[in-house]
Amino acid sequence: GVTGVQTCALPIYAWGGKISKTRRNGFIDRLIFNSILGLPTTISIDYQSTLSIVHIKDIANSILKGIDILNLPSSKAEIYNISSETLSIESIITLISAACTVKENYLGGPIKYANISSAKARASLNWSPAYFLNSQNIHSAINAYSS
Repeated sequence: GVTGVQTCALPIYAWGGKISKTRRNGFIDRLIFNSILGLPTTISIDYQSTLSIVHIKDIANSILKGIDILNLPSSKAEIYNISSETLSIESIITLISAACTVKENYLGGPIKYANISSAKARASLNWSPAYFLNSQNIHSAINAYSS
C-alpha cells in the first residue's frame, strides 16, 4: 500500500502564507505585503503572463483529501495538480490595487504562461477550491499581514 503523500506546488503560485524574511514569498503575498509597506514590487515578466494560483488553505485541504483516499484499501499512488484559478499579472495587480495602493518596478520580460488543470483532483478527491483572489480574500490577507 501507499504510505505517504507528496506535494509540489510548482509552477503553481500559492498565496495566503505567512510573510517571512527567511522564506521565499510568492508574488501575490509579496505584492500585498509590499503595498502595505508602501514599497514597490519588481515585476520581471510581461503583464499578460499568466499564473496558476491557489490559496495555501486550499493546498492543505487537498492534502487532507488525498490522505483520506490513501487510507482506502484499493488506493494507489497518484499525482494531482492543485490550482484554483489562472490569472494574468495585470489582473492580479488590478484586483490588489482595488484594495490598496500598488507600486511597481516594472522591468518587463518575456510572456510566460502557466495554466494548470486541477480537474483530476476535483473529480477523484472531490476537492474544490474555497479561496479565490477576490476583494474579500485580499482584505483578509491585508489584515493578516498588517497584524
